[in-house]
Amino acid sequence: MSKALQQKIAQEYQKEFESVPGACFVDYTGISSELFRTFRARCKKQGIKCKVIQNSLFQREVSNPTRDLSKLVVGPICVLYGKSEDKFFSGIKLLKEWKVENKILLLKGGYLYGEVYSPDQLDQLLKIGSKEQVLSKLLSCLKAPVSNLARTLNAAPQKLAGVLASYEKKIKESP
Repeated sequence: MSKALQQKIAQEYQKEFESVPGACFVDYTGISSELFRTFRARCKKQGIKCKVIQNSLFQREVSNPTRDLSKLVVGPICVLYGKSEDKFFSGIKLLKEWKVENKILLLKGGYLYGEVYSPDQLDQLLKIGSKEQVLSKLLSCLKAPVSNLARTLNAAPQKLAGVLASYEKKIKESP
């Protein structure tokens, strides 16, 4: 491969992955081209990019001191990524579903916001959820006591109003 072509590919990697919050690395050894095309079509349908990479160029351009990808970028690798954290988690979910059906693709690991994760750690992250999901759960936990207090404070005047209405009705009915 010529130096000019290598530089062009390297610049493409740099440009593509500088704005990506995370990516997961998949070993596609042993998969037929037809099955791989089907997998890539599923990725595209969900807005996830699936890119086969040239390992040495990718590692040189995308790795940095805080993100060492040397253990992940070995062998035939494709990268699943998207422009948001939700796409990162969607890619892992899709891969897990695909693995159940076809038992071929192997998740080697990934990175999210500069941190490199093993496949087991990615499974744990998937159980926790994305940042938006965690914030949503946290807000609902924080909101629950306030809502309960508001209901309790509202209940007293409503009960009093009900008692007064009953008393008024009783007075009107009695001669």
